[in-house]
Amino acid sequence: MQELAHRTVNYFKENRTFYNITGNAYTSFYAAVYYKGKLIYMVRASKGEKAPTRVTLAEGEKYNLPFYYDGGENKGYTGSVGGGHQWGPNLLYGRIGKVKSTGKDWALVAICPVEYAVFDKENRIFETVYNTYESLPDMFDACIVYANSSTFNKL
Repeated sequence: MQELAHRTVNYFKENRTFYNITGNAYTSFYAAVYYKGKLIYMVRASKGEKAPTRVTLAEGEKYNLPFYYDGGENKGYTGSVGGGHQWGPNLLYGRIGKVKSTGKDWALVAICPVEYAVFDKENRIFETVYNTYESLPDMFDACIVYANSSTFNKL
């Protein structure tokens, strides 16, 4: 399950289809492993990445730095949704206790908690999260180790 959490975060990072203006959506994504409702392990997309350039933009607020998170030159981007002022890498602390497994077995929870990563017909952040979700069965299958009982009898 730990390997699945790592693969989930890596898939999100490697297959993103959204622009990195401030870097908050990119660094806010995380995958958490729960067992019987208790947090066992967590992987953050922010690990090993540079910090966002600034807090998220509020609706109507213009990006005020010369370069975007991904290095591109500022071309006058203006926030289109939300209240802004969120710091992506810290958002998991407000979500991890609210969104957790209540099951009696293992669970993987993956979230991009910035407020603008919600369903919208043209939201590339949502599309990246959804594509990550769609790829989970293949990632899960790649993490399974198959062994027959004779292998265990030799131990």
